[in-house]
Amino acid sequence: MNRDRFLIAVTILLCFPPVTFAWEENPEIAALFKQSHIEGSFVCYDVTGKKLIGYNRSRAETRYTPASTVKIANSLIGLSTAAVQSVDE
Repeated sequence: MNRDRFLIAVTILLCFPPVTFAWEENPEIAALFKQSHIEGSFVCYDVTGKKLIGYNRSRAETRYTPASTVKIANSLIGLSTAAVQSVDE
């Protein structure tokens, strides 16, 4: 049963072309990274303009293992949904 659902989901995903958004490289964000001597990327989706604004597109499109950074998002979600009571929990 689960295998059938998986195959149906994969089939549906393969039938739709990937969504692509326009990319705007932001020089102000680039300057912040350069001033701080940090290698990285930043991407923000502009809902009204339906485009991506950011810095270092090639790095942003490279897949990396989330490692410990996923803990930050999980902690914020836990606090905002009251699943945990404090930052110490």
